[in-house]
Amino acid sequence: RGKLEGRLALDALRLADLSALSLGWQPAGSPAVAGFWPDRAFAPALADAPDAEVQLSAASFDLGAGWISKGASLRLQLGPGLVALDRIEAPLGSGALRGGMALRRDGLDAALSGRLSLSGARFRRGFAAGGLDADLEFAGAGRNVAAIVSGLGGTGTARWSGLTIFNASPGAIAPVIAPLDDDKVTIEEGSVAR
Repeated sequence: RGKLEGRLALDALRLADLSALSLGWQPAGSPAVAGFWPDRAFAPALADAPDAEVQLSAASFDLGAGWISKGASLRLQLGPGLVALDRIEAPLGSGALRGGMALRRDGLDAALSGRLSLSGARFRRGFAAGGLDADLEFAGAGRNVAAIVSGLGGTGTARWSGLTIFNASPGAIAPVIAPLDDDKVTIEEGSVAR
């Protein structure tokens, strides 16, 4: 069995397309039936994927959820049941995402594992803005995205700097905490769900 090796420079690349090599392509707009994450079973994986090791660079790398990296590079490795991305170097504004991840298929089941590091990132999304550095190591498995996400486990750290929460009152926490500190809030034994 031969091995394909090389380099590709692309104008645009999407993480969703690379993961589809393992998880199969889903129809456009495949909504979740019961929740936020798609719970439709994975489509068949790329049949008899060739052994490959390709260095990719992309002027624009869409990581999903609105995160776009400009000038990203990574190594794509393919093999039977395997799509691995490593040596990821993805600038994100003032920061960068680095690391790697792998998707493995075994019949209907898929497993995701990886280690990612985000450094020097500045963000302004929704209700907050600030700086973020994070290190994550994760793994999960399942027969659809919802199952993988619900089964994710791992370790990590996050360090926030200059965090601003918009429209939040600095004095809002004290009145909520005071009754707890004064033992004025009780919890009835039967009201706690098990």
